Amino acid sequence: MTIEQWIQKYEKRAEKFDVPPGYKIFYDTDKGFMLWRVHDGAIEIDHCCTNDINYMIRVAEQKARENGVNLIRTMTYKNPAAYLRLTKSHLDIGRSRVLANGLFYWCFEKGVTNVI
Repeated sequence: MTIEQWIQKYEKRAEKFDVPPGYKIFYDTDKGFMLWRVHDGAIEIDHCCTNDINYMIRVAEQKARENGVNLIRTMTYKNPAAYLRLTKSHLDIGRSRVLANGLFYWCFEKGVTNVI
């Protein structure tokens, strides 16, 4: 799919797409996209639309290694139990909160090994 098609899919299932300041986009025609940045010692993932979450986690791990950080941080308003099972992440309840759109987001962190 084109990036425009992936964005349409994202907006249908989640919220309006925008690129927050400081974020970069990773896009794969077959797997989808994610917005990412290095912040507070972690790779932070914002908007993400994919048909293969494990692929996107591997990409985020590579981004962490390339940027010398050992943590990936993501947030979702979807079922936290399912997200934990799929990503093998740790729930960070202290960072989980209601965001500007009025929805409660669960925050997850996942350690990255072999960071140079």
